[in-house]
Amino acid sequence: MKKFNFRLQKVLEYRTLLEQWAKEAYLDSRAARLEAEMALIKIEELRQHALRQETPTIESRQTLEMQLKQLDQKEVEQRIVTNVLMHEEGQARNAWNEKQIELEALKKLYEEQYNEWQREADRHLQGELDEWALRKKAA
Repeated sequence: MKKFNFRLQKVLEYRTLLEQWAKEAYLDSRAARLEAEMALIKIEELRQHALRQETPTIESRQTLEMQLKQLDQKEVEQRIVTNVLMHEEGQARNAWNEKQIELEALKKLYEEQYNEWQREADRHLQGELDEWALRKKAA
């Protein structure tokens, strides 16, 4: 019996590669979003640190006010970045899910063809065994 040959093997390999790339893209976008969220936490820590400082003079209070305004601006900008990255992460997750579905469909087709080939190989082997038994009985 000839060796099993999946007609769509190259397509299966390509879809496996596409799924892997989509997964990596998702993980990269997730890491970027997490970094952006960490930057928001860092901004909040800086704000809390600034608020804990004593401000005995007018100048120090003005400096604190400017620092807080800058931190507010940074926070607004960072929230925008974080929202964009969250959106990109969602798109990457959806793309990865689509690639997983496409790959699973092809894997099922592979399994069906392999099982059919295995059944045919079993029938072929059984035929040879039956023929051998008949020859042995006739001899």
